[in-house]
Amino acid sequence: MTHSELIQSERPLSTSELDRLEQLLISDIFHEEAMPLDMLQGLFCAVASAPDLISPSSWLPVALGDNPDYASTEQAQEILGLVMRFYSQTVQALDDGHGITLYVFPAEDGEDDLATWCEGYLEGVVLSETDWYEHGEPERVEELLFPFMLLSGRMREAADEAGDSMPSAEEEREMRNEAANSMGDSITAMYLYWLDKRISHAPIRRDGPKVGRNDPCPCGSGKKYKSCHGSSDTN
Repeated sequence: MTHSELIQSERPLSTSELDRLEQLLISDIFHEEAMPLDMLQGLFCAVASAPDLISPSSWLPVALGDNPDYASTEQAQEILGLVMRFYSQTVQALDDGHGITLYVFPAEDGEDDLATWCEGYLEGVVLSETDWYEHGEPERVEELLFPFMLLSGRMREAADEAGDSMPSAEEEREMRNEAANSMGDSITAMYLYWLDKRISHAPIRRDGPKVGRNDPCPCGSGKKYKSCHGSSDTN
């Protein structure tokens, strides 16, 4: 990849490019299997926050479906380029620590449809080979995932299946409003929780291939290893 191509791949999407990606994702190319833009951003936030590195080969089929019907190689390159840049800008926003702009759309009641966004996030959670609950403190992980479970509707589904009681409609509405208003903080808190464990506490293993300096950094930052934790590598 040339220097100009690298700069292009890392450049955030413009408003028109985001609109273009949004329309492509809901087009007949993907036979309704691709995630819409809001769900895709949720997926990317979870992938970037995971306790282990999740490669594009793992999340691309989840994001776009198994059999996209691209009209040409050029179309496939355009779509994959937009998707990878959307992923990169999501990782960069989390890494910068200044907060992330959520791409959500109005639901039927006029409120932001965070359920779809959070469903994408939870799809990203299960892509990790490392179990989030086993690698972290189970109670803390459950606490951090609570807003996503609540707003996606999965918490109510799990309670109904188990026959457990749920808060009253008014109490649940208040809980959902609170979770929605603090969603940005919840996303950041989860990212920082796993970032700390990946860098400070996760054991260093040398039983597999050594990470190349031009490979993605295992910390999940989205940067090359040589520009991230490899900058101090003495091996």
